[in-house]
Amino acid sequence: AEEADINGDGVIESVVIDSNGDGSFDTFLTDTDGDGYLDLNAIDSDNDGAMDLFVMESDSNGDGILDTVVSAHDYNQDGSIDSETVYNDSNGDGIFDTVVKQNDSDYDGDMDTFKTYVDENTDGTPDTVIKETFEDTDGDGKNDTYTVRVSEDGDNDFEIVEMYDFDEDTGSFELIDYSAGSVASGL
Repeated sequence: AEEADINGDGVIESVVIDSNGDGSFDTFLTDTDGDGYLDLNAIDSDNDGAMDLFVMESDSNGDGILDTVVSAHDYNQDGSIDSETVYNDSNGDGIFDTVVKQNDSDYDGDMDTFKTYVDENTDGTPDTVIKETFEDTDGDGKNDTYTVRVSEDGDNDFEIVEMYDFDEDTGSFELIDYSAGSVASGL
């Protein structure tokens, strides 16, 4: 491992590591906000020379408890993030009560699937799950349908489904289908 005090203040801002001893650095740790904690990690998880896993941690209120953790992956190593997960502790109790996952399922550079887990009572189990998808239903290469699925009890059995037609030219949405109750659970 090699350490660097980039600004000369006596605090290490960057560390590079050759974790497998092959002579190439494959892990980079950086203190992005100058607080003395290495909070941004870039990792070459498959040792091919390209960084493909990124993790960032943040204690935004300075109480010593992480408020936000972000992990991102570039699975096909094209320079675009293919998936990202954000963990957030909104009330500072040390429990991540909101988790948002987003994916670029077709690797076109646009996130098209989003899933949000909300633990309102902070018992460690999601109370609400929301899944959103953008889809190209007419095959023209542009996402034209936006679907929202809601599980009000967190069991991934979606009780509410809304489907919208998305006009990419105007950026507007038009509701084209709505289902609630047991009908929606099969969608």
